[in-house]
Amino acid sequence: MERTPYFSARQRLTLKSCWIPGIIIATAGILSCLFIHFKMECFNSAGQQAVYVSALFTAFKWAVAFSWAPIANKEYKKALPIAATVVILYLSYIYFVDSIYSHLPSCIDTTFILVVWSCVQAAVVSFITRKQHFWQIGVAAGLIICYTTATSNSPGPVHLYAFSLPDLLTDFFLPFLVYGWMYLAENFFSDKSYQYLLNSKIQVLSGEDYRLLYPLSALSCWIIIFQSAGLLRSHATGSSGYDGDSTFLSQALVTNAITFIMEVSIFYITASLTRNIAMSRMMTIASNNGWLYLFHYLPLLNIIIWIIFSNQRALHKTPTENAVFYITRQHSSIYNYLIGLGALVSLGEVYNAYQHTRYHYAGVNGFIFLILFAKLVTYFFLDKGKTVIITLVVLSCLAALTMFIAATGSGNLPTPLSMATVLSYFFLIEIFSPELGKTDAAQLPEIYTA
Repeated sequence: MERTPYFSARQRLTLKSCWIPGIIIATAGILSCLFIHFKMECFNSAGQQAVYVSALFTAFKWAVAFSWAPIANKEYKKALPIAATVVILYLSYIYFVDSIYSHLPSCIDTTFILVVWSCVQAAVVSFITRKQHFWQIGVAAGLIICYTTATSNSPGPVHLYAFSLPDLLTDFFLPFLVYGWMYLAENFFSDKSYQYLLNSKIQVLSGEDYRLLYPLSALSCWIIIFQSAGLLRSHATGSSGYDGDSTFLSQALVTNAITFIMEVSIFYITASLTRNIAMSRMMTIASNNGWLYLFHYLPLLNIIIWIIFSNQRALHKTPTENAVFYITRQHSSIYNYLIGLGALVSLGEVYNAYQHTRYHYAGVNGFIFLILFAKLVTYFFLDKGKTVIITLVVLSCLAALTMFIAATGSGNLPTPLSMATVLSYFFLIEIFSPELGKTDAAQLPEIYTA
């Protein structure tokens, strides 16, 4: 039987059954939007009644998400106080914003209160369920939950527009994201060795744990990537809330600083975790297929790989076997194709920059052209080490941000997926310059370290 050190049996039961409350919450979201649409069609206005209904539906979503763990484990008496507490906290947030917000200092805005509310909510639920480190769990899990779920489920501006696929997916994955991160935070603060498990690329990762961990980290990572892109677009266009691209747009410097730090931190955590999970599973099943590793970073294609890898039989039984396989495996020929493909894409970007007439200043075009040309040249030296990979990622980010800034005010803003280019670092480093960390390297037999 494969080893499963990441989640307890109780935690796995909850996470594996999160599709049930996900369907309930998604259905509630659809019903809420249908009701509002009906009110607007009949009365040409949603009215205050629709606002109340939308708020109640949102409170119901959070109550279902947080109360699912005791329900899944047949501890029904614990579910009611959790659901009631979550509803009370939600209504308290609405009251606080409506009644007290105008008297607060200018450095505190609704976005700041939203972040605090998310942490308090997670901490209180952890306290009710008698977790030892409830405050630590509340802050760590609450922050990640806030920045990965606050779209249609934010207690901020009420969404009175047509339902969309992103809203549906956010609703469906809400319970999984909530308990996935709460369980990781709980295990992290309860077990000193758990940090090593999460930071390792050579752990024996079972198909059952991979089936839960990979979608949690990959989904959260891509949510943060698009969340950051939406925030940049909101800042560029001056739109906010549901009229804009991000719930986290703020006029307060403190809030913007917190959002920037948290989005970068959560991105690094989820990207690193995605890399470690994918690599640990590949080592466990003795796979050295670089294309399959690449597909872990491509949305939609990664679903196929997730299904395939979840059902593969483990060939290695210890981290030492994984470590030996990691350093003795033959390098995949994928890097030759990546260099060629990257060069072709960069050549196309250089041609686009040369032909582009959208930017008014020739200096901007010249700077973008110079960056993209340097990026093109860098691709041919990817196999020369880690420094070249970092240079390529920096050039890619600089080019994306420069083109976005140059297009501001043109009415045709590109999507600033700068974090997606940074994500490529975690892939490229394992293809062109793989190495074990000190803790992982300590698992190697002496014959490989002498």
